[in-house]
Amino acid sequence: MSKQSAKRTAAVAMYRRDPGMTAAAISRALTLSPGVVRQYLRDAGCSPARRWSQRGISKGEVLRLDGEGHGSSAIAAIMGSPESSVRSVLRRAGVRPKVVHPPPLTEEQAREARRLQREGWSVRRIAQRLGRGHTAIRTALRRWRVPRVPRQWLTPADKARVLDLANSGHTIVAIMAWTGRSEHAIRRVLRRAGVQRGRPRLDRSRIVALLTAGCRIGAIVAETGCAPGSVYRISLQEGVGTAGVALRAEELLLAGRSIPDIAFLLDEEEAKVRRLLKARIHHRRRRDEGGRRSARDS
Repeated sequence: MSKQSAKRTAAVAMYRRDPGMTAAAISRALTLSPGVVRQYLRDAGCSPARRWSQRGISKGEVLRLDGEGHGSSAIAAIMGSPESSVRSVLRRAGVRPKVVHPPPLTEEQAREARRLQREGWSVRRIAQRLGRGHTAIRTALRRWRVPRVPRQWLTPADKARVLDLANSGHTIVAIMAWTGRSEHAIRRVLRRAGVQRGRPRLDRSRIVALLTAGCRIGAIVAETGCAPGSVYRISLQEGVGTAGVALRAEELLLAGRSIPDIAFLLDEEEAKVRRLLKARIHHRRRRDEGGRRSARDS
């Protein structure tokens, strides 16, 4: 038997053993192109109707539901079958796919949409509120000829009020509540005025100097205004501060060094090294227990 005949026989055998296999899966298993596999299956008389029957799909039932006006997704939901299989049945039967449009808004939804737009809501926000697409909302509002609300630009007085509130220490959320403007508009005014909001940029050299001087992370956060996680990360990366010394001590301990050697290499007291290693081990144990608990819950 030639190599080609052997692959043909293997492809047909794989399909008959598992009719749910696609030509792409068989082609990957036998290192053949999907077109060649399909030709092998057609020559062997392997019809897709067998695969459909294995999946519980009846061609007559699919065509009947399609004739009643159901879309492919609705047919798949009714029959409990994959939508791709339903589309395959319709395509092989020469049926063009139907475009099923959602129903228009009800009278109650239309009244609610008109009321929200008069209050200044955008179309997309109304669509999210009513759980409908923005195209359906636009169509409903256009049908009742509701005029669009023009964009409300910030006046010089509004911009001055935004800057006064920002300089007084108010957050963006508070400024939005005071002025009734969106977050994007507030941020645009502050950006153009050169007012920085949020956390300041990290001064790495200053943080390293404070860690080297023995300052605690809380004191560094209060002085520099950066996040505690950023200070902790710099401490680990630079090997300074309590976190950095504990990490280096743990690495030396795993390398086989004794506590006195670690204290000598790090220029620290033995009691401090022991305390840091104990806290490090306790932290690692709590983290592992939390991970195992989350794995059990999931």
